[in-house]
Formats: sequence, structure tokens, C-alpha cells
Amino acid sequence: NLLGGWWKYLVTDVTEGKPGNRERLAFIYDSRKVKFGGLAGELVIPPLKTAPSHQPARTPFIAGFQAGWFRFALCTVHSLYGKGGSKSPARAKEIDVVAGLAAKRAKSRDPGDKWQNNFVLLGDFNIFKADEKDPSFKALQKHGFDLPRQIRSALPGSNAKKDKHFDQIAF
Repeated sequence: NLLGGWWKYLVTDVTEGKPGNRERLAFIYDSRKVKFGGLAGELVIPPLKTAPSHQPARTPFIAGFQAGWFRFALCTVHSLYGKGGSKSPARAKEIDVVAGLAAKRAKSRDPGDKWQNNFVLLGDFNIFKADEKDPSFKALQKHGFDLPRQIRSALPGSNAKKDKHFDQIAF
């Protein structure tokens, strides 16, 4: 209300369980610039051939938007922090699976996936360093998502000390 009636939002339900921390994922947008396109949902990892798949603690949230003629999907994530600091294998695997599924949707020729052909992954990836040596960053880039080099080198980290690049936007 303080921003004005043209500001809109989409919010998920809370996550359950300790790893999810009862968090919500959300999109806040200026409806004078961007229109919600009707697509909203979760990026759910498909089951394996022999067993159910492991879902992220906080299921990535997707919404379709339109700015002028340009249609795109935003997918916000909050990746597992995990054990092992910057080299957490669980976090790198989660980013790998999420980025792989997002890339598959972005490349899809299925008419139902048109919102997702222009796919932007964003959120708290818990990436320690935005460079090719960081395992979590490598997992993101492996599927064709990239962070423009100018942004990587020009912006400080997103944590309080400004030395870790937890929050990212990948195209």
C-alpha cells in the first residue's frame, strides 16, 4: 500500500520442515511496467525411473510475466546452504538439478512451455564466489545459465560482509 496500488505480488505458501525454515518465495512487481501472465507454479523435479526424486527443501517458484511484447518466466530459488561451506556437494547437486530442469523448459518446443522459453533463474543460490572454480557456480553454468561478466566483477557480494555472492540473476 505504501508503494501505490499498482504494485502487485505473488507469494508461495510456507515451506514445511526444518530445512525449509517456514520460508516463502515471492515476486513483487510494478504492474505499470510488467503484467502477470497467468503462469504460476513450482519447479518440481520429475521422478526418477526407479524411485521418487529428491525435491529441494524450498521448491523453486515460477511465474510468467509480460513486458510489452516480451514474455518471460522468472524462477526464484533459495538453495540449500548445506554442510561443507563453499564446497557443499548437496548445494551444488541441488543447483545442478534445478538449472538442468529450467534449461530443459527454456529449450522446449511444447506450446504449453512458451512462457518459459525466456527463462531467468534468480534468488539466493548460496554461491560463495561467482567464478568458474566455485562448485555451485559451475553447476549453474553447466546448463547454459550465465551471469554477465560485468555484473560478476562490478558488484560486491550480497552478504553483510560483501564477500560472498549468494544472490544471483542468471539468464
